[in-house]
Amino acid sequence: MTTSEITPSSNNATAPLPAIYVSLGAHRYILPYIQRSCKGVFDVVTDLDDALFYNNIPVAAVMVSSTEIYNRTEGEMLAESEPIDQLSDSARAELNFSNAVDKAGIPSAIIRCPWIVATGMKGLPRRIANLCYRGICFYITGNEAKISVVHGIDIAKAIFILAKNLAAGNSLPLNPNGAKVYNCTPPDNPSVEQFCSAIAKRVNRRMPSNLAPKWSKLLYGKSLYSLLTTTLTFDGSLLRSIPGIDPMTDVCEYLTNHVYDHESL
Repeated sequence: MTTSEITPSSNNATAPLPAIYVSLGAHRYILPYIQRSCKGVFDVVTDLDDALFYNNIPVAAVMVSSTEIYNRTEGEMLAESEPIDQLSDSARAELNFSNAVDKAGIPSAIIRCPWIVATGMKGLPRRIANLCYRGICFYITGNEAKISVVHGIDIAKAIFILAKNLAAGNSLPLNPNGAKVYNCTPPDNPSVEQFCSAIAKRVNRRMPSNLAPKWSKLLYGKSLYSLLTTTLTFDGSLLRSIPGIDPMTDVCEYLTNHVYDHESL
């Protein structure tokens, strides 16, 4: 299938769009971003069994997985060659996805995302936003930790670009394990301090002030304190080598300066 065959024709506006299967798992909250990115080109389906039952065979499949699969609590610029935790929920989900789409004969790819910023976000970004709302988000004195974070806009764009290439039969780069599995991260990883400032600006709260590590640990508890003070970043350069993926959103800049309106997600 060529790219032109998956582009809607102005002469046949009622023709059904080709379907793509997107496996979201716990990341279903980013579905509106994906639907917007694929609008007019692909029909996004999230239930493969249902699509196959109605003979709506997807032309491509992309899974949104997590960098949690590496089971690392610290590290810098971890690439796809990093060993995965085979017993993790993420590993089992990836295996089930691959088996299902391979059985159906659907070309596929997997993207592994770090912390995600989007409407309905979860995990550390949500916890920081809640702290900002409550006025108890502080800079931890001396903290230089960095984290990887990706915006839902870029995940949606990556899914669209991957699906177009997969449907067209185009060659895609393989990771060191010989698979179309990619970390989905921008090139720049913000410091926790930068990210907290950006979240505070987004939720219209005062910018955080400094708090000594001793008091921060008491305030946040051991688990959250560890997340906030430990560098954990991932290398997404393989995915970004695919034409159309770059440039990716500078999440902190977007949160700080984007003018949100009724069209914003």
